[in-house]
Amino acid sequence: MSHMVLCLGFPHSGKSAWAEDLAAKLGGGVCYVATLPDRAFHARLIADHRRRRPPDWQTLELSGELHRDRRALQAVKAGVVLVDGLSAYLHRQLAPWSAYADRANYAASVVIDGMQELLGVTQHLIVVSNVASACPGESRGLVEYTVGALRRMATRTVFFPLSADEAAYG
Repeated sequence: MSHMVLCLGFPHSGKSAWAEDLAAKLGGGVCYVATLPDRAFHARLIADHRRRRPPDWQTLELSGELHRDRRALQAVKAGVVLVDGLSAYLHRQLAPWSAYADRANYAASVVIDGMQELLGVTQHLIVVSNVASACPGESRGLVEYTVGALRRMATRTVFFPLSADEAAYG
């Protein structure tokens, strides 16, 4: 049976480091799915995340092109899949289309379906996302919708900052 842990919180609250620690403890081969575009704005954050990842983890850096990324996710074979930065990826997908509900809803459904497919091929799926209120206004509602759907799929949702009980979960 597959399990999904959804890590939600504000930017720089420790979500990614906690999720990486959980992935390492779960073992079974880890695939880290990186969602941030490799741009100067994110350079320090991306460098920090790369430095923390063990060399034996598989890394899949998403391109930002919705269907190409979904095909890449379909090829993942690992016991643990960690999708980091889902809200940033959603914003990148949805922001240009937020005025067009049909296109935005389609993009959200492709992302949700992709997470369901990952649950079918891995033992543990860990998804890290900012809370919708921390997202830019034009995509906030769509991030909230998508994260809400993922919360219904999740075995456990962890909110940051962590309580002592949540910190002990990993």
